[in-house]
Amino acid sequence: NGQVAMQIVTSGPDTEFDNVKIAMIKMISKAKKEIYIQTPYLVPDLAMLEALKMALISGVEVNIMIPNKPDHIVIYWATTSFAGELIDLGANVYTYDRGFLHAKVIIVDDYLSTVGSANIDERSFSFNFEANAFVYDYDVTQNLKEQFLIDIEDSTKITREIYANRPWYIKIREPISRLFSPIL
Repeated sequence: NGQVAMQIVTSGPDTEFDNVKIAMIKMISKAKKEIYIQTPYLVPDLAMLEALKMALISGVEVNIMIPNKPDHIVIYWATTSFAGELIDLGANVYTYDRGFLHAKVIIVDDYLSTVGSANIDERSFSFNFEANAFVYDYDVTQNLKEQFLIDIEDSTKITREIYANRPWYIKIREPISRLFSPIL
């Protein structure tokens, strides 16, 4: 029913392929203008990280929002490590300051978005049962983008300077936490 084109994509330990991850990477690789991501955990595997890097290098504006208040501190340190790597390539990264951000949204250009249960981490991509709606609709995509922009008002942008000036003990914790990213 309705007029919105949408696919439900599932994946998990019982599927042959990491369907949700593959669909997300395809979205990111097709971006021509902009990408918006809201995720509680930014712990991408190599394929997802490379897709985001390629988008940035290709001139696509990448906007990522992560929580400021972590629910798992080790995952948070890994998240900020990956965020820092993307900031160095020109990504706009924001920390949502009004509590724990649990949204799992990717928006690409004006017509494509996904909302679902999958985080951007190896657990979601390979080990957990996940389901995401992939929506091909201008109005839905614009509504999600508008919400992202509203959430920016309650967020802090992490600039290169802010990231470079984080405390020394966090600079040590981040790469150590990142070593555990395949199991986080």
